[in-house]
Amino acid sequence: MRLDKEKADYITSDAFNGIEYVNADFTKQTFSKHVHEGYTIGVIEQGAQRFFRSGTNRIAGQDSIILVNADDVHTGGSATSQGWRYKAIYPTPDHFEKISQDLLGSASLTPYFRDSVINDNKISSNCV
Repeated sequence: MRLDKEKADYITSDAFNGIEYVNADFTKQTFSKHVHEGYTIGVIEQGAQRFFRSGTNRIAGQDSIILVNADDVHTGGSATSQGWRYKAIYPTPDHFEKISQDLLGSASLTPYFRDSVINDNKISSNCV
């Protein structure tokens, strides 16, 4: 049986001029409506997360990728009594502009993620 333990390790990497990432394991944690200055790109390693994004409630299960655009109002919470464990990075629009400049010579390319959840059973928790 899983202990009800809320844990999140937020780290700022030296890579990409300080990109932030998190390793988290939540059972009862809930996040009310909020926004991030940057994007959220996460992989659910275990369990399932329920969240609101772009006017719709979503569920992301194990091995799903979660995509939240910068400044997009969203929530978060467990979709199961066992909670969810995930890893996520939080690139800013500036990170994407820098990558675009380095790869394509253009600083104007920033993504818009239309889909909130990508389900792919081939995803490994080592991806993020």
